[in-house]
Order: sequence, then C-alpha cells, then structure tokens
Amino acid sequence: MTRVWDVATGRLVRGFGERMVAFSDDWKTVATWRNGEPVRRMALSSAAEYPPIPGDTGDYRVRFGPDGRTLAVVGEKRIRIWPSGRTISVNATGIAFSPDGRTLAVTGEDRRIRIWELSSGQQLGAPFTGHTATIQSIAFSSDGRTLLSRGSDAAMMWRVSTFRQLDRLEGTGFDTLAISPDGHTLAAADAERVRLWDLRTRRPIRDLPAGAGAMLFTADGRRLVLNTGEGVVLWDGRTLSEPLAGTSGISGLAASPDGRWLATSHGDQRVRLWDLRTLGPAGVIETAHGVEKPQVDDPDGTLIVPPVTGIDSVAFSPDGRTLATTGNDGEAALWDLTTRRRLGRPLTDGHSDLDMAAFSPDGKVLATVAADPTKSPSELVQLWDAATGSPHGAPFAGDGSAIQAIAFSPDGATLATVGSGGAIRLWDVATHRAVGEPLMGHGREVYDVAFAPDGKTLATTGRDGLVRLWDVALPSDPLPAVCAVAGDSFIRREWQRHLPREPYESICP
Repeated sequence: MTRVWDVATGRLVRGFGERMVAFSDDWKTVATWRNGEPVRRMALSSAAEYPPIPGDTGDYRVRFGPDGRTLAVVGEKRIRIWPSGRTISVNATGIAFSPDGRTLAVTGEDRRIRIWELSSGQQLGAPFTGHTATIQSIAFSSDGRTLLSRGSDAAMMWRVSTFRQLDRLEGTGFDTLAISPDGHTLAAADAERVRLWDLRTRRPIRDLPAGAGAMLFTADGRRLVLNTGEGVVLWDGRTLSEPLAGTSGISGLAASPDGRWLATSHGDQRVRLWDLRTLGPAGVIETAHGVEKPQVDDPDGTLIVPPVTGIDSVAFSPDGRTLATTGNDGEAALWDLTTRRRLGRPLTDGHSDLDMAAFSPDGKVLATVAADPTKSPSELVQLWDAATGSPHGAPFAGDGSAIQAIAFSPDGATLATVGSGGAIRLWDVATHRAVGEPLMGHGREVYDVAFAPDGKTLATTGRDGLVRLWDVALPSDPLPAVCAVAGDSFIRREWQRHLPREPYESICP
C-alpha cells in the first residue's frame, strides 16, 4: 500500500490502496493504476481527479513527462502517449523523456536505444548500439544534449544530435573511489571487485581478484591498499599481499604522505600503525576521546589510555607527523605520531557527534562531519584550526541529507561533499559559501568523491552504480566559456528582469 505524508505536519495526504503509482516531477499530480484497469490521475493537494486514461492489457507502466501533464503508458508491445493519443509500436524495457518533453528515449530487449519524436510518433535517426547486455536504465542530461545509459556490461554516454557514442565506462555498481597521485589511474570498487581505469583514455586497465570497502594509493602510486572482507591487503601491480594480521573488520584506513606508515582503526579503541616497507606492525595508539587521565607508555611503545569507545575514522596530516581520529563518542582528537600522545584537548562543539576527518593539503585545517542537532538526518561540515584545535567559524553544508564523503581540492581552496540527497556540492573553504550550483547526475545517494591531483576533475560514485567524472576547472577567462553556454547576450527585457539597476550592456560577441 502506498501512502503520501506531509513531512512538515505529519499529516496523511492521500492513500492509494494496492494500486501502483507514479508522480509528476513537481509532485503536484499522481497517476495510479492496476493491471487491466484505466489509469487514474489526481492532484495531490486537493480532491481534484482528472478523466481516466485507458490502461493496457497485461502488465504495464506509467511515466510522466517533464510538463506534469503528458503521460506515457508503456505496455507489452506499444507505448501510448497522452493526451495526444499517439502510439509507438515497440516492446520497451525502459523509457526516458527529454527535458523539453519533445522526444522519448526507449530501450528494448535487443539492447538498443531509439529516440522517438512525440509530435509525429516517428523514430529519429538510427538506434544507439553498443551494449552487449541488458540495459538497466537511461537518462538525459539536464540540457538534453547527452543521453546516459547503464547496462550490466557498461555505462555509456551518447550525443543525441549525432546519434554517436561519446564515452564508455566498463563495469558498474561501484561504492568507493581512489585516484593515483599522478592522476593517471582511477580505482573503483565494491564488495566483489576492484577495477582500474586509465583516466587519460577512459579505458579499463584490469580487474583485481578482490573487492574492497575502502581503498587508497600509497604516496608513490605504486601500491593500492584495499580493505577487503578478510583484512587489509596491498596490490603491487602484480600480486596481492596476504591480509595484515588483525585487520579484518576495521573502521578506518589511512596512509602517511611520506609513504612510510599505514594506519588502521578498530572498534577496540586502537589505532594500529604498519610499516609500509616491511608490512610489519609499527606500534599501537590506544585512544579514549574525552577522558582526562594519565597516559603511560608501555615498554613496547603502546600508548595506554582508559578505553571508552571505538574509532570511526583516521587521517594523516600532510607532513605525516599528526594523526586525526574521530570516535563513536562524537569527538575528534589529534595525536603526535612521534610521542604517541594526544595533542591538546579533544575537538568537540559540545552538542554534535563528530565523524569523518580530512586534512587540508597544507595541514592547517581539519574538516569533520557533524550531525545537525536541529534537523535529522542532516549533517554539517565543521572546520578546525589544526594547530590550536579551535573551530573555524560555524558549521556549514547542511542540505537536509547525511554526508557520505568529503574531499579537499589539491589547492585546499575548495571542499567537496556528497551524501544521501544525491547532490555533489563544492564549498569555498575561506567563506564557507557554496561554489556554484550542486552537481546532479547520480539521481540518488552519492557514496564517494575524489579530486584528481590537478584539481580539474572530480570523480564520484553513487547508488546508481555509475562512476562519473566532472570537469570542475574554472576557465582563466570565464567570459568566453559563459557565452559559449548561453549562446548570446541577455536581450534588454531579460537584462531588466535580472539586473534592473545596471545599465544595459551587450556582453557576448
């Protein structure tokens, strides 16, 4: 049974029994149906109900067009468009309306994609061919120029105007990312596999015989560290090492920038250090966030502090001298790796749980993620002065969703956040203000984010199973770039609406 609730008031808006439902993009209209019965349309905010639309025999599906009025009824061997009543004779497995509502992309059992003009009901151009397995989903880019398709074999990008393939990314379904220090290799992984791509050619290099829940490249880029179900292993380009002892089920993974140390965090309040040259143990830091008691060094180099809670994440400072930890008690702490002692008091704002830690490239700023005390499950970013432990202004980046990953740009000026809301957001570290509009494309939850070393490319992966690459470089002269997108200057009427206090000026040539 489907019900719609007003999240602000908790009031039940409408229930639909055992019928299937589809909502318009603006959430003002809903269509409901049951196989063998007509499609009913109604307004969500009122009792208004529109004339029913004939359904189809057998199983069928309903999709709204972007205008909220057009409906596609997808049956076994045809698609009917309402209110025009046109019929497209095709056995469709999936459809997507273009943003302007003029065309419909259709996938079929033959693993091809066809574009249909809705005003005429005619197919445009030749089918897109290239998938060798079932196509699972398709979607237009926001400008309608590019079509994205995801199959069990690969994800593909197509230029709609030329009906040509733009790009192909082998494999889908990845949860976590890492980019090599030279920016040439992208690694993407899920629980079953790790796949390597050459970022210069966008082609896959190879699959590794392991899955990973987290991973990172060592500083020299020669080895890839994987947190597998059996423990932490290292890939040297030829073979996988045996799992490091006692690393099964770790909660955090970090490598020092000098390539000397690997740190793993555990649910037993311990951070274990490993020598990356020998892969042998190099000491233990036992943490207890928020406990003020004497610290004693054992002869074996262990830092003893009364245990309180486990550790969520670990991060090395860029100079490799300091380790940041966040714990289940909601606090962050900085540790001197030479003395194995905590530096200053724990970092806490007094009312939010701190999770996730990342140093800026110059080591001066530490970013943590904090729960928004006023709006669950929303989370915020808190920046800290890594030298003094003082907060850098108020928390920011709250958009009502949980944050899944954060990453600093290589110059430290920008922070990227991704989360359960599906948005990829860039933030100015100095002002805490958003840089441009959110990047959208995964549609749903975004799992991980990573900058390329040159800062020009951002890689993300999400629940849609795709790895996406974003061009985030700002042009040295933004005017030609803006004009290329806009196509022309504002006409006088547009200028008056957007810039009423400024004298009119023709900007684009």
